[in-house]
Formats: sequence, structure tokens, C-alpha cells
Amino acid sequence: MERRAPSEADLYELVVEDEAPNSDASAGIRAGMTRIDVLLHLRHSDPIPAGDVTVALLRAAIPVPPTGLAVDAAKTMPVPWTSIVAPVLRAGGIGPLPALPAPWKVADPITFRHPAQPLDPRFPVAVAFDVDVTGAPVGSVHLLVAALHSKADQVVFDGSEPRTLVLRSRHVALRSRRNPLTPHLEEPMCCIPRHATIA
Repeated sequence: MERRAPSEADLYELVVEDEAPNSDASAGIRAGMTRIDVLLHLRHSDPIPAGDVTVALLRAAIPVPPTGLAVDAAKTMPVPWTSIVAPVLRAGGIGPLPALPAPWKVADPITFRHPAQPLDPRFPVAVAFDVDVTGAPVGSVHLLVAALHSKADQVVFDGSEPRTLVLRSRHVALRSRRNPLTPHLEEPMCCIPRHATIA
């Protein structure tokens, strides 16, 4: 039997996120392998073939001062990767992705993914990424940024730092996560509730 991607209802019912106590990060994340689901919404009457949609997930460690907040650091953190990622997204993820400026990196060795089924305006579709944060120091904060493209709605990035990038582009979603926890054997599955949207 073919395994389908989890639906929006599945994610809201089954995903239990780890809290990040005493932190302004969106949620906690455990050291080790974590599954991140990016939920795609279609704001159009016509479905889009799965092969026409490409998604990438990037991450960066946020340099948070001992007395500062992750959200404050993220406001001024540059996103110099937009001109690097956009052309490869528009090419459907075909071709090598040049190295991203530090501290940014791809979150999953399989950098570009496609949904397992067509996008339908009635049913949001999840695209899963496997993120390895093994060795991340306790208390470290990670910014996860999802970027997407479709042939029907070409990706456009507008913004020089994460906050304006998300506010000005429907092709971007982000989430911050703090690592306050010790490794464990389970692999929690977490979604990005500020869902990426295709118009």
C-alpha cells in the first residue's frame, strides 16, 4: 500500500511539540534526527501537479546574546542566500546548489523535495524533511526557513532579514526552535504552523 503524506488534520491531531521553557523560540527541538513537515496551501481554484512544486528547507544557528531573545536576533540576521536559492527553486531543484553563506545551511541532505501528491485547494499537503541537530549545544536556537516555488506561481523573495522576508513573501515560512532537551530514541514530527502558501 502506498504511504500518503500526512494531511493538515493528521498533523494537528498527532503532532505533539516539545516546549521550550523560558524561551521565546516557537518550540523545543531535541538533539538528533527530527522530522519537519512543511504544510503547503493552495490559494487557487485549479490543482497544481506535484512535479510543478519544489520546496527547500534551510536552517541557521541564531547567535543569541546571554541576555537577549531569539526573536530580536532573528530581526537583524541577514538572509544572503535568496539570490542563490531562487534560481535553483525555479529550475525545479535540478542542478547543484552552491554553498550558502554561513551560518545558513540546507536542513536536509536532500535539499529540494516535491509533494507526494498534487496540490489541491481543498487539502493542504505536507512535505517532510529530516533535520539532524546532533551535537547542538543545549540552549542553542535554530531558525528553520521553508522556501517554495511552483511553475504557476514563481518564487519571489523580498527582504534582507527573516522577518521582512516572511512578511513580504508568500513563498516563505519560518519557525524558531531551541534545543533545551537531551537526545532520545524517538523522532518527533513537527510542522511549521506559519504555513507556506502557493497563490
